[in-house]
Amino acid sequence: MLTEVQTRFLKVSYIGYVAAHRAAFDRGVLAIFLVAQGLTSGQVGMLQTIMFLTAMATEFPTGLVGDHFGRRVSVALGLVCRVIYCAGMMVATSFGHFVALFVVVGIGRSFVSGSDHALLYDALKAGKENADFLKVEARARSVGGISLSLAMAGGGILADLSWNMLFLVYLATTFVSMAIWAAVSLSAAGKAGEELVRDDKKDAPKPTKQLLDFALGTRKGRAFSLAVFGMALMGAIVAPFYFFAQAAMADYGLDFKIIGVLYGGIEFIASLAVLASAPIERRYTFPTIGAVFCALIAVAFFAASFGTLPWLLVGFFLVVLTSPVFDIVALHYLHRKLPSSIRASALSAGSLVLTLMIAAGYWVYGLSVDLLGNAGTFAAAGVVSLLVVVIIASLSKGGATLRPYMRGALDKR
Repeated sequence: MLTEVQTRFLKVSYIGYVAAHRAAFDRGVLAIFLVAQGLTSGQVGMLQTIMFLTAMATEFPTGLVGDHFGRRVSVALGLVCRVIYCAGMMVATSFGHFVALFVVVGIGRSFVSGSDHALLYDALKAGKENADFLKVEARARSVGGISLSLAMAGGGILADLSWNMLFLVYLATTFVSMAIWAAVSLSAAGKAGEELVRDDKKDAPKPTKQLLDFALGTRKGRAFSLAVFGMALMGAIVAPFYFFAQAAMADYGLDFKIIGVLYGGIEFIASLAVLASAPIERRYTFPTIGAVFCALIAVAFFAASFGTLPWLLVGFFLVVLTSPVFDIVALHYLHRKLPSSIRASALSAGSLVLTLMIAAGYWVYGLSVDLLGNAGTFAAAGVVSLLVVVIIASLSKGGATLRPYMRGALDKR
């Protein structure tokens, strides 16, 4: 049994790891850097596509690595890939060099995807505190969002001084995240989480077979699959809306600087809004929370479709504030459905579905804007949001909204 000190150390160090890991100093100026190195806009876009396709192709295999060799190893490999990327960006001189670096960073992203919070959940589960996962993850995302916004601002300042300085600082924060991850991994709670996974693997079939049997042959697996589909469908409309809303705001006459301030401000507020996810989940179940929040997102899309700038801003703010809370509560729901032995590979498979749906969503969204205009596209997204409401609500097995209150009443007896 883990002590209170051991679990507290895990929680604090995990939040520190996320803060260091999310500090991507190049995020706001990467395209400018690549053009400054002599690349064309087409080549810059191609690099993003290469990274995107690499991450998709390696998402599931790296999840299997996490389940087979351990989440500690998987995340460590992902961080090593980032070190290679940061160091390589300081010496790359040709398009071929950048292609190789973007392949490496795509692989690194898939190594980390699913494995870091899988280890957190299992470590908390080993300490009988898995109910705290949502609270810890929410705080980590909030701190990580603030860290990212500060790093993006700092990246612009560092770029004015020297591109090498920017990537040196990024490299330094990567080493910091590696050091903190080592502390998480080697802590008593981290080791207990990995031991829990090994115990679950005893006499279990191979991860791929176990994952298929779970997803198709069990009630929890079918609920997991349906929840992943609902999340992916929501991601397929929210992510493109976030991107295309910039152009819609510009069409209404907003200055680029004002648009940048709006995005930065709402990102900061959203990083604080996710802290509300834990208190909300203590009172309601995921089918209730998910259905209500997806309905709010549908309202936001319909508001944006009214064809005026004020309504677009109302819809935009509502989408950006509500979708992170939905995402993190849904993630906790998925964790509760998964056995530890396939947690990383199942989450990676879910991430692959999400990535594919978002990729398709960008394409369909762009076509829709050309055919229906912004207002028509926003209205269509609202209809899709209502479909997700039905999907998430269908996960309720009778009395989902009453069960928390029934438990509370029984506890008082």
